[in-house]
Amino acid sequence: MGLVELYQSYSEINRDYMTFIEETVSIDFKNNQPEEILQLLTQAKKGFEELIAASNEIELREADETNFKDLKYLLVDALFLAIDLLDFYKAGEEGRFKMRVLNHLNKKRRAEMFNEANQMGCPIKQM
Repeated sequence: MGLVELYQSYSEINRDYMTFIEETVSIDFKNNQPEEILQLLTQAKKGFEELIAASNEIELREADETNFKDLKYLLVDALFLAIDLLDFYKAGEEGRFKMRVLNHLNKKRRAEMFNEANQMGCPIKQM
């Protein structure tokens, strides 16, 4: 698997995972299908682990090193999120689960906001 294919796989898994956890935040854990939620959390964690393993097999050109480091960061960040959420869910820590999801979503939105500001030449990028 090459760098582009790895990024595409990450994007697909992460998109589906983000949709799932955003929906999960709005439900009551006790009154829904706990086995289905547990299975989806476990599958996402395994998916990110497999992508990290695949990233270790990639042979890079020197020009791709920065992109690879960025992708590796995204993969590790997603794996840490998946591990945390799975552990919180197993422990019945609904509040911590939801707070971790919301913190992650807010971090992602802040990053997007600053990225847009940089592209528009906004002075906020100088902060």
